[in-house]
Amino acid sequence: MHQVRLVEHLTPFDRNYQIATHQAAQLLQYRGLSPSMADQGGLGVIYGSFLKQATMMSFNDAFYLLSIFMICILPLVFLMKKAKGESPAGMH
Repeated sequence: MHQVRLVEHLTPFDRNYQIATHQAAQLLQYRGLSPSMADQGGLGVIYGSFLKQATMMSFNDAFYLLSIFMICILPLVFLMKKAKGESPAGMH
């Protein structure tokens, strides 16, 4: 879901995307890659960053849902009754 939402902004017509690909390609070219490889590598760098961001957003969603579930279930602990007549574990 987050990848779909984020990829809407990764178009060749977006000015920020053009700047980021150019900077990533320049960085890779500075590190010794050929210009054609640097262009492809620049796209790979942006894609890697894109995946990290989408993964983090998914993790945040999962954490949020689990937090809500725990908050809803926590009051049920106080409604539990202690069993009578049972010996503690290990006392047989």
